[in-house]
Amino acid sequence: MLLILPAASAFANDAYVVNRASNTVSVFDTRSNQVVGSPIPVGELPEAIAITPDGRRAYVTSALGSSISVIDTQANQVVGAPIVDTGLPDGIAITPDGKTAYVTPSSATASR
Repeated sequence: MLLILPAASAFANDAYVVNRASNTVSVFDTRSNQVVGSPIPVGELPEAIAITPDGRRAYVTSALGSSISVIDTQANQVVGAPIVDTGLPDGIAITPDGKTAYVTPSSATASR
C-alpha cells in the first residue's frame, strides 16, 4: 500500500491509497478519517500513485495490468482508457510542472 497526498490544491485533504488485493484505489478524507465514496477500479495489482501538482489527476501504476490508470480527483473516477506500459510499471513521479510522468518498471530503468 502506498499513500500519496496532493501538495497544494482544493483536494489537499484527500489521501489516495492503492488496494492491491482488490485492484482498486480508496480515497480518504484526512479531516474526518472517513472513506470517500466507493473504491475506484484500476488495473491489476496497483503499485503506486502520483498526484499532479494541481491536484486534478492521480496516476496509478498497475504492474500485472501493464498499465497506468488516470483518476480525475474531482469526480474520483478513472478517465479514458488506461495507458499501456509493457514494462511492468511500478513507481511513478510527476514533474513539478505536471507535464511529464516518470515511470519505473519493476525490473529496469526509468522511462517517460
